[in-house]
Order: sequence, then C-alpha cells, then structure tokens
Amino acid sequence: WWPLRNKPNVLFLHFSEMKADHEGSVRKIAKHLGFKPTEEQWPKILEYTSFAWMKENQAKFEVGTLMPFPFILPGGMVRKGAQGKAAEDGMSPEIQAVIKDWAEKMVRDEAARKWLFEGGALPP
Repeated sequence: WWPLRNKPNVLFLHFSEMKADHEGSVRKIAKHLGFKPTEEQWPKILEYTSFAWMKENQAKFEVGTLMPFPFILPGGMVRKGAQGKAAEDGMSPEIQAVIKDWAEKMVRDEAARKWLFEGGALPP
C-alpha cells in the first residue's frame, strides 16, 4: 500500500487525523469515493461513524481474530477514542513489542512505519 500512497485513487487517513476532524475526514472519504450524500443523510452517516456509536456497538469492530498476533484484549478495540491511551485500555508492553516486531517484518519501509505509528503528512 505504501508505494501507492500518492496515486489519485488512494486515500490515506490516519487515526489522529480522523480524531482531530471526524466530520471533515468522513466528508473527505465520501468525496474520494465520489459519494454525494444528501443533507438529510449526513446526520446518520456522522452518527454511525462517530466514536460514541462505535463504542456502543464495539462488538462489530473487534479484530482479534483477524491478526496473526494478539492485538488487544476483547472490548479494547474501541477504547477511549484518544491517542496515547492504549496502555489504559489493555495494550500491554508485551503486545506493543509484538506489534512493533510485526510492523518491522511486514512494513519494511521506515517512512511507512513512521506514518503508521505517528501519522502526519505523507512523504512524496
């Protein structure tokens, strides 16, 4: 995915960006997909993509069975909705080390790993 980051049909959004501007991020996704919701549809779209709705329905977002390593404790996927709070939500230093190790194996490009963990502007 990293070599394709600047292609016009690829949209990169980082968690930190989505947390900083939920509505703007959702509108950016819709625009990228060519989806033009009506003004009547936007409130429901924003509700169903909100942290509050996801937290209330977190069983729909569990990824524990999708990863090749123990990612996070059950119920921890939709945590507090804040960056830097993983430890408070059950991500142990051991799990963090495994994730870092897997990231180094799976994402060889150092700039890609940096963006994966920190977000920010995409390098050229």
